Amino acid sequence: MFTVGIGLGDTVDFEVTVNKNMNIQECLRKMLSIAGLNGDAWHLRKTNWCGEPMEQLSLDGMTLEDESIQHGENLLIMEGRLPAKGFLTFSIWLFPTLENIKNTQKGNMNGLHSGIENLIQRFGDTLRDDMNRSIKLGEVELSSESTVADLKDHILTLPSLMGLSLPNNRHLRLQLLDNGRPSRVIRGLSNTLRKLKIQSQSLAARILFSEEDLMHSEILLNICQRLPETKQYTPPLEMVWETSKSSGPKAMKQAIADCLGCPVQRIVTAKHFPEKCQWMIIDDGTSSKKNARKKRWGTGKSNLRNSPYFIKDGDTIGVKDRLSDPDDQDDFLTHQDIEGQEILRIAAENKRIKRQEDKSPSRCSEWMLGGSDRELPRHAKKCEVGITIHVDDFT
Repeated sequence: MFTVGIGLGDTVDFEVTVNKNMNIQECLRKMLSIAGLNGDAWHLRKTNWCGEPMEQLSLDGMTLEDESIQHGENLLIMEGRLPAKGFLTFSIWLFPTLENIKNTQKGNMNGLHSGIENLIQRFGDTLRDDMNRSIKLGEVELSSESTVADLKDHILTLPSLMGLSLPNNRHLRLQLLDNGRPSRVIRGLSNTLRKLKIQSQSLAARILFSEEDLMHSEILLNICQRLPETKQYTPPLEMVWETSKSSGPKAMKQAIADCLGCPVQRIVTAKHFPEKCQWMIIDDGTSSKKNARKKRWGTGKSNLRNSPYFIKDGDTIGVKDRLSDPDDQDDFLTHQDIEGQEILRIAAENKRIKRQEDKSPSRCSEWMLGGSDRELPRHAKKCEVGITIHVDDFT
């Protein structure tokens, strides 16, 4: 099985059967043909148990068996030519600069602000319409022993960014891309890429009005305020949440209330799960509806980094005012969420129907008799057939 991972958007799985003695280059060409891709700017990577890209496969005459590729293993086709051994290649995507809740230096950075505006005008209004819209700036290649500071300096030499004249590389934020959305912030200017376990991949770049060097105890969140009696939100505001003292729901809620200048008792927060088009309300233990488990264990030591919220860099947190929704009827959903849920429901229903069709007796009989030119799915249940076993008498 293999997946095409270009770094942005959803992925599609394909299956291919090849000889274990086939070399990596031939296998890649066959995969590209099945996926309908052209060109030579592709390479193969192994994946871990959750599908994340791992080490790259050598194209220098090595076979699948030489690279210890097993039956049923999931490989990933990545865009970009294969870098030299010990080097990494990154595709850099420019994302719009978001307003920071505590940003007080914007007025003193008029030159940088003008540079960013000129950069946006050069690409049109693409970066103004959507916080997840991006423009590809180019690619950079450097050693895995390079530091984060080296990577940022390399990116700032790209032609599109040459005219910005940033004071230093702390005005550039780099984030990993998760389904096309900026997620984990690459921290520590002196850390090497090898130490951070960063592989060749696509990165999100944002130009900042103020210097930034996040610590591991800080989480970068996007805060959106719910507009009363609508299914819409205000444009996102960035907030850095310091979790060294507490990473519980009460601490996050208090931090958001302080930044927005709203009494903490009046706000309700929820995390957005874009893949599921759902919002999960973050319970801080003040609700009157407490189940037995919460009464027994309490919420004082809960950690929002863990299940079920898994709060991390780049997450969107919705905030609504209790005064505008005293009966707590607002479910945080947007029109896009409702449409997305319907699309997911239809897709799940189609998969269920397809599984039932593949397992139906008529489908199995058709396959057994050779009346279908379509191969029976690998996981489909084959028809039961009676057999006779003859055992010789060895006495």
